[in-house]
Amino acid sequence: MPPRTELIDGALVFAAQRGKWHSRVTSLLAAELDSQAPAELRADRQMTVKLAKRQAPEPDVLVDIDLTAVGRRALRP
Repeated sequence: MPPRTELIDGALVFAAQRGKWHSRVTSLLAAELDSQAPAELRADRQMTVKLAKRQAPEPDVLVDIDLTAVGRRALRP
């Protein structure tokens, strides 16, 4: 199986190789999202998101909670 293969919703997804253009676009997108997001949110690039034991997709860009901005209250139910 190719190295960048993900199982998403029961289907195999084969990710293409990332080139210089792709890297530049994801950097620009992450920077723009980060600049416009509220203080408690942060845009990150290519982070693995562990959803389950055997399910961990790696999106190009994601927006998540910045725990340093919101403190421990984000961890409480």
